[in-house]
Amino acid sequence: MAPRSGRQRTKLQSAVEYLTTYSWALIIIAIATTTFVAFGIFNPSSQVTSCSFPVGIECKQTLMSSNGILYLSISNANQYPIKITASGCNTNQTGIVTQNQSLVILGGSTAAISMQCYSGSSAFAGKIGALFRGSLQLNYTETQTGTPHVIYGQLLDKVSSAVSITTSVTTTTTI
Repeated sequence: MAPRSGRQRTKLQSAVEYLTTYSWALIIIAIATTTFVAFGIFNPSSQVTSCSFPVGIECKQTLMSSNGILYLSISNANQYPIKITASGCNTNQTGIVTQNQSLVILGGSTAAISMQCYSGSSAFAGKIGALFRGSLQLNYTETQTGTPHVIYGQLLDKVSSAVSITTSVTTTTTI
């Protein structure tokens, strides 16, 4: 085999350095992807629960049981007390069945309520680990003015085998 010229050696060395650099980059990408898959980052059922209402009412904690009972810890971010008069949960916003509630939540306080969620017109029942995506409805009255409100929220929660939630700070009055 004939000896290579200086120019050919330079091209060969550049090609080897190019392949080595990109090989390391591909190895790092493969390790990162494997790590993400192992920790379930690409699995939507492992994502964090999402619950939202308009300004004034905040979701603190949710738990969807396999029999369709939603346990919801909500906070009244308003400075005035509110009385929750009804609540509902459904996979679509048009068919929400509300259930009567009678719970006063002071301004800045948190309380837990529970409600049956529906899938259309039937009570929701899901396998543990499945995702529930639906709409929430809260009917409440400002206790100082008597003004009624109906607000809608969104929920994404994983069905759990647990049966209740706890709230760390609860200041409520049941009427």
